[in-house]
Parts: sequence; structure tokens; C-alpha cells
Amino acid sequence: MANLALQLCESADAIAAVGCDFATMDDAQLLAFTAAISDHRRLVDAIAAGAAGAIERRSTRELGRSGLAARNGFRSPEQLLQIISMSTRAEATALIAAGQLLQNAGLEPVVMPVTTGEVDDAGCPIPLLDDHGLPVVELVETNPTPWLIPVATAVGAGTLPAAAAAAIRK
Repeated sequence: MANLALQLCESADAIAAVGCDFATMDDAQLLAFTAAISDHRRLVDAIAAGAAGAIERRSTRELGRSGLAARNGFRSPEQLLQIISMSTRAEATALIAAGQLLQNAGLEPVVMPVTTGEVDDAGCPIPLLDDHGLPVVELVETNPTPWLIPVATAVGAGTLPAAAAAAIRK
């Protein structure tokens, strides 16, 4: 899980190389393509869960009106995420729960770009980019919750969907 963004790009490239002409695919190709799409979605879920967890942490009640959700006119991080991602409330809640799971198990992927230490003209931190021009993603160690570590590891690796992890956690 050292670089989910790179894995995601490789997955997208492999899918794009096959194309989406389902009429010309034989059964085996169609099934392989569907499996590749499912793998890709789990990678996206892993990164999205990390981002959702970060949104939740930046929107805690302790931060009050200065929290991320409140500053953007939302009552909760779930509501903010639902609007941003054009998802259902259940999907937004599951992503946030998976993000919390990653954090609590000590395997949270940091999806906010690692910065160069410099800021741009608007005062925003400049992200550190990898060789593909994508923000660098790294793991953050937090307080481990031992029984959830295998679940969090599977989400972080993109092998378990966020919704399944949220159900297991619950």
C-alpha cells in the first residue's frame, strides 16, 4: 500500500488498454474485465476512505464552526461528503467509517498531498508529486486496534470494499 495512487494509475491503464467494447469480448475476457474493474473500485475506495476519514477529523464537533464541514455550510462530514461525492448518505457514512477504521487500526492512508514545505501565491501548501505527477501518499501510524488491523489492512490494500469494512466494524 506504499503508493495507492500509482497502483490506481496502473489499474486504470490496464482497463483502458482493454477498452469497453463488450460486444467483441468473449466470456472469459468479459469476466476478466469485470474483475479488473472491481479491483480498481476497491483501490479507489481505499483512497476515498482515507480522504473521508480526513474530512471527518477536520469536521469534529470540538472544532465547532471552524471545522471543515461547518466552514463549507454543512452540519456533518457525512453531509459534506455526500454532496461532494454525489453519493447516498449510506455510502458517505460507510466511507467515513472505513476512514475511521484505517485511522484507528494505525493504517490510515494519508491522501492529502505531502507538501514540499513551500506555499503557492494563495498561501496553500505545494504538494510533493511522484514521477507520474500524482500526490505522494503515505501511511500514518496511529493507535492500533488489534482486532481491526486485518480489516483495515484489506481496505488499505484495496482488497475489501469500504462498505464491507464499515459493516464488519459495526
